[in-house]
Amino acid sequence: MKFSEFPHDMRVLIDQITEDAGVDYVADDVEIPVGMVPTSSFPARIQGQAAGDDRQFEDYLETPIEEYPPVLVAHGYWVDGRHRLWAARARNVQEIQTADISALVPASYIKKARFLGKMRRPVGLSLSGPGEEKTFRFSELGREHQAEIAGNLGLKTAKETVWKLVPDFPVDQAAALAWDTSIQIFDDDVDSVARQIEREGKVTRPILIDDLSEEHTWMEGRHRSIASEKLGLKTIPALYRIE
Repeated sequence: MKFSEFPHDMRVLIDQITEDAGVDYVADDVEIPVGMVPTSSFPARIQGQAAGDDRQFEDYLETPIEEYPPVLVAHGYWVDGRHRLWAARARNVQEIQTADISALVPASYIKKARFLGKMRRPVGLSLSGPGEEKTFRFSELGREHQAEIAGNLGLKTAKETVWKLVPDFPVDQAAALAWDTSIQIFDDDVDSVARQIEREGKVTRPILIDDLSEEHTWMEGRHRSIASEKLGLKTIPALYRIE
């Protein structure tokens, strides 16, 4: 994942860490290894800090797991992301997206600072290009996505589903999906979504696609798809039902 693709606040944090370590700022095109790491690989606790000691923990409980920014690690130490990890553990999520910034800072600096603690197990991330697909059980999805899926399938059926996150689903394929034509699409709503996408620089919330449905393939995200097409985007993130 390129440094420029990280959220702004994470880029600022990484730049601050490299400055404190006495090394150069990170170029936008630098690739940083990102992948899924078991939550059990991180320290069980941080000395003097509880899991939910401020509002950020509660915020992440309400945020879909697939929208969490990566947790940061380096040279075998946990650098940033305790609220995301605590929230993931509270939701019984087994893996969390993690970025390894070992190549950006000296090991001596990380080991001296220690940050959030030493990892319980090696991370072993390697560089992976954009478009990496990940699989989530229904219970691992964010509450909003769970509500959308249950609203379409019923809670009993929804609980048994498995979803693949496809970061680069083609917009033209999304436009061709079968959907419930009784649902009205208003231009003002599409324009509002398009402005949000322009502000954020990308579509941050995946659309939902259920190719196993007997009726409508499309589940949620029609406005995001139309807005993306209007803006000339080629791909859009999608949660695609596989079971």
